[in-house]
This record gives sequence, structure tokens and C-alpha cells, in this order.
Amino acid sequence: MANATSVTSFNLLPPVLRRTIHEAYDDAMEVLGTRQGHNQWLTYQTMSMTVARHIVEQAKQGECDVERLRVSALSAVYLNS
Repeated sequence: MANATSVTSFNLLPPVLRRTIHEAYDDAMEVLGTRQGHNQWLTYQTMSMTVARHIVEQAKQGECDVERLRVSALSAVYLNS
């Protein structure tokens, strides 16, 4: 598992885009936590990974709006559930 100092494709993104990704991820996970609850750990972890991957892929393709990233990630989770 990579540590915080490891060079990854995520770390190579511009700092502004990384902050956007973090904000969109945090917002999406807050919505999912409210809707689904945190009591089903495996489901929550699966959703977390799906949201993270989706947001990063969308950001790499040029999407940099937090709201659109969040909505897109939530849609991906519900379509995959």
C-alpha cells in the first residue's frame, strides 16, 4: 500500500485539482454516509473506493467542478449498487 510520500498518479496532479478531488470526495461520502449509514462496513468501503476512483478518473479527463464531480460520483455508486 502506498504511503503519503509515495509518488502516484494522484500525487502528480496539480495541487488545485487535488484539493478539488478531495472536496468532491468528502462531499460525496458525507451524502452516502447520511443516506446509507456507516454501519455496513464492507458496503461503505466498496462505495468509498468506487467514489474515489470515479472522481479521480473524471478529474483526469478534465472535470474540475466540485459539484459536478460529486454528482457524477454519486450516480456511479447508485448505478453500480
